[in-house]
Amino acid sequence: MLKLFLSLLIINFASGELVGGISEFDLHENSDSEFYSYLVDESLRRINFESKDHRHWKLDRIFSSSKQVVNGIKYRLSFVTVQTQCNKQNDKERIELKLCSVRDDAPKQLCQSEVLVKAWESSQEFVNKGCSHFEEKEKKVENNVQGRNESLSKVIDTQAETIFRISKHIKPKDFGVWNLFTGFMDRHKKQYESKKEILRRFRVYKRNTRAAKVLQKQELGTAVYGETQFMDLTADEFRKIYLPYTWESPSFPVKKLDPEDIEDDDIPDAFDWRSKDVVTPVKNQGSCGSCWAFSVTGNIEGQWAKKTGKLVSLSEQELVDCDVIDQGCNGGLPLNAYKEIIRMGGLEPENEYPYDGHKESCHLARKDIAVYINDSVQLPPDEKKMAIWLFKNGPISVEDRVLLKNGGTCPEEKTRVSLGEEEKVPQEVKLLRR
Repeated sequence: MLKLFLSLLIINFASGELVGGISEFDLHENSDSEFYSYLVDESLRRINFESKDHRHWKLDRIFSSSKQVVNGIKYRLSFVTVQTQCNKQNDKERIELKLCSVRDDAPKQLCQSEVLVKAWESSQEFVNKGCSHFEEKEKKVENNVQGRNESLSKVIDTQAETIFRISKHIKPKDFGVWNLFTGFMDRHKKQYESKKEILRRFRVYKRNTRAAKVLQKQELGTAVYGETQFMDLTADEFRKIYLPYTWESPSFPVKKLDPEDIEDDDIPDAFDWRSKDVVTPVKNQGSCGSCWAFSVTGNIEGQWAKKTGKLVSLSEQELVDCDVIDQGCNGGLPLNAYKEIIRMGGLEPENEYPYDGHKESCHLARKDIAVYINDSVQLPPDEKKMAIWLFKNGPISVEDRVLLKNGGTCPEEKTRVSLGEEEKVPQEVKLLRR
């Protein structure tokens, strides 16, 4: 009996595999390839289910695979997925991914999944460890054996490779939020310089996710808190970039509208100025603190279109560069901006003075000015009065803070373009355009 035990022990170690170690294997060249294909397909199905993307992803190829004997067999799968043209809204349960078409320039992701298989319990535990942007590049490498250059394709980009390494060390309790974070990075094209920076932004994202949940529980109005493009910024960073300056009241007289001058007329339950062709498409200020400029141009675009029938996209960059009262990318006040537009003689179109998100020297060409204003007025801080004015007169400039908000009503400057009333909520809900 002792001899038999020793023989088995020697045979086991002679195989060259470390007991409990991780061993690589090829899914396609294995007798159990059908079972492994099932593991990949099921992992992908779960990724599609958990993803916030509007389109389905399907398998492009297997990147790597390994297994490890633990309390069962743990399979680690890395595979590249590609975004299809199939929309999740149509038939997300029964859709045949293999039949979904793919554009030549479709984005790709590198995804990781772990599966713990316990054969004696007939159970499989799937854990999605997240996906990150995958970029294929052509890279030349020297072949030392044959003494010639070969083209090495399908090289993972640096950030995706870093994320791949980090994923192996994420704590199980953080898998869910890590998966959300990698999806957030891909959706908003976030690029970080190092592993340290990725982990720092992940911690910020995690704190903001928790904060959004707490705020939503405490919300008594209609605001909706959740993921925004700013979720990797701390409150101080957001304030520095997007709310960079605390302004005193303007030194010049401000024309204020008396609430009594706005009659309490009946207004519809819902109204949207976008349907009247007086609102330009949503714009992006980037990392420049120029929200004040976008709010003002949006207001003037709407008012000009309503008065003349011509919708013109106006230049925010002109205000950033040429407004001598406000502070460009360091913030501004709409009340100041209106006065400056009158001083300058008006605003150029966006295509004549395009936005680049940096304060530069003013190069206003008065011959290109397309829109002018004669005056501005400050509305009373009354939601009902503002709603009536909005309905009667067109888009207005308002203030709203949006670090963790992705819907509802609740300050950063924006253009208010619509009104409505939600069921069981006795307050008007406005649509804000940036």
